[in-house]
Amino acid sequence: MSEEKKIMSEFVGKLWANPALAGASVVRRENQILSFIRENQTQLQQAFAKPGYFPDLGWDGSIRLLFSVLTDLIVDSVEPRLDKILGALLNPEVLPQLEIRPQEVDRERIKDFILKGLRNKATRDPYIAVLETISYGLYDRYVPKALARHKVIHNEFYRKDRLSLPAPIMIAYLQLCSLFRPLYWQKVATASNNQLNLAAVAKDPRMFDSTYKFLNAFLVQEMGGVPDRILRVGLESCMNAEEHPDTGGSSRLIGILVARAAEFDPTQKQDRGAESPDKSWFHIHKKTAKYYGYDARYLDELYQIASEEAW
Repeated sequence: MSEEKKIMSEFVGKLWANPALAGASVVRRENQILSFIRENQTQLQQAFAKPGYFPDLGWDGSIRLLFSVLTDLIVDSVEPRLDKILGALLNPEVLPQLEIRPQEVDRERIKDFILKGLRNKATRDPYIAVLETISYGLYDRYVPKALARHKVIHNEFYRKDRLSLPAPIMIAYLQLCSLFRPLYWQKVATASNNQLNLAAVAKDPRMFDSTYKFLNAFLVQEMGGVPDRILRVGLESCMNAEEHPDTGGSSRLIGILVARAAEFDPTQKQDRGAESPDKSWFHIHKKTAKYYGYDARYLDELYQIASEEAW
């Protein structure tokens, strides 16, 4: 490690270890650090120009080094969680229960691909939100309750998606599908050599199907491929339920729970007499479901579960 990188690592490490951010999500920590850089740019420019810091790099070079060090720190902090999740999902005991042959997935290549995606801001936030949905136990919390109620979510899973899985396997299925959700923002080269992602062509069915084929070919090259039904569920979880009424029930639940995880604060304490955090979130988003493209029926059922359980 160069002396400059060592100094920057110490500087970024102190920002990362800010006691005010103890227990905060990775995304919140990163955003707070970026806000600090923006708000204190003048003072930092002066400090970084001094001997003992980065006088030879200039401001632009110093910022590039800072972003590189911060990205390394984020990836290092997320990797143990990723290992745990992949170990739980991509193992010979779980995969056959999802009707996936273990030889169809390459765990190490998938891990390397996700780690690479964590280094790109466009896909980093979606990946972290997915990993936190799993880590926070949102699938474990809501899926068994939803299945036991035999209402909207249950019916969409069993009738529309034709899924007949016990709750623990259904949870694993949703978690696995969600790991490929961030690929909605993954740019791939098309026939005309343009760099496109599915998010950019979501409203054009023809372009979407074409780009999906290029994405699939790209994934075969990068990670050995992904079973189509797993990949599609993850990708469709990003799509607007109002504009795409054929979106599966699994995708609709993944989309909502990942959005919840992105705003989940594990350090939040409930004020006496106030609504519980999940109940409040589902209540607010019931009113804005159309705007965000969520299935309002799902939000209503999740709101009822959160109310009953005081979540």
